[in-house]
Amino acid sequence: MSSVSDQRIFSFAISSTVSNMGVPVDDCHAVMPLTMAAEVLDELRAKGIPVKMVYLPPEGVSHMIFVSTKVPYPNFARKVANAIWGTTPGTYIYYVVVVDDDVDVTNFGEVMHAFTTRCHPYRGIYTFKNTPTYPLLIPFLSPEHRLKGTDGGYVLFDCTWPKEWPQDGIPIKASFDLLWPYDIQEKVLTLQRYLVK
Repeated sequence: MSSVSDQRIFSFAISSTVSNMGVPVDDCHAVMPLTMAAEVLDELRAKGIPVKMVYLPPEGVSHMIFVSTKVPYPNFARKVANAIWGTTPGTYIYYVVVVDDDVDVTNFGEVMHAFTTRCHPYRGIYTFKNTPTYPLLIPFLSPEHRLKGTDGGYVLFDCTWPKEWPQDGIPIKASFDLLWPYDIQEKVLTLQRYLVK
C-alpha cells in the first residue's frame, strides 16, 4: 500500500502533465499557435508571398491568424488568405486578418488599430461558405454539422490600404514614433524616466 506522500507525488505528477483545453490561455493555446505560425510563414514565403510576419494570437485558439505583408497589387489579401487555407495548419484557421507591413502583428493594439481604420465594413470583409472544417472541435457549428464536418466557413478581414489609392491619399499614421523627430522623442522619454523614479 502506498503512503499518503506517495499518493500526493503521484497526484501532482498527473495534474502537472495533463492539460484541460478550454478558455485560453492554457498550454495548448500557447504552444500550438507558435508551431502553426512558423509552418504558415515558411509555406507563404516558399510561395513567394512577401510576408513580413505571421502570428496566431493565443486568445484565437489556433483559429485566427494575423499576417503582415507588402501589398504588390489590388486584392492581394485574398491571395494571402487562400494560400493560408491551402496549408496544413490552414485547416484549423477560419479567421484571417491581413495587415500592411507597417503593423506589428504581435502587438494586439496595432492590429486592432489597423482593423478599425483600414478594414472597410463591407468591402474589406470576405466570407466563404461551406468550406472544409475540422469536425468536433468547432463550437460555432451545430451538433449535427460538428459530427459531419460540414457547414464550415472562412472569413478574411482585409486591413490593408487599397493599392489603387494614390500615396498622398493614404492617411499618415499618427503615432509618437512617426510624427516626432528622434531628438524630441529622446527628450520626452528621458523626462518620463526621470519622473517615474
